[in-house]
Amino acid sequence: MKVIAHRGGAGIGHENTLSCIAEGLKHNPSMIEIDVHLTRDREVVVCHDPFIDRTTDSKGVISEMTLEEIKAAHIKDASGNSTEESIPTLREVIELIDGRAAILLEIKRED
Repeated sequence: MKVIAHRGGAGIGHENTLSCIAEGLKHNPSMIEIDVHLTRDREVVVCHDPFIDRTTDSKGVISEMTLEEIKAAHIKDASGNSTEESIPTLREVIELIDGRAAILLEIKRED
């Protein structure tokens, strides 16, 4: 049986964030599933939705934003308060996982 941490371990942390993935790794999953989008400046970021409105204190469509604009937004906690955490890049997630689990990428795109 394979244990997969969906959205990095959603339910034990803020989905698709570094803190959530770090917490998910503590449970020794076989795989970490994350969702990725391409920014306007062609950087790959980890977020389920095509926009940042639901999970951050900012608004915008990822494909229309630069990485710098996305990094300026802060993840909201369960109460809707801003945290210090931002939407991670795929590179940051790969470095965090560091081979401790396989990575399942769900590639999102707007048509």
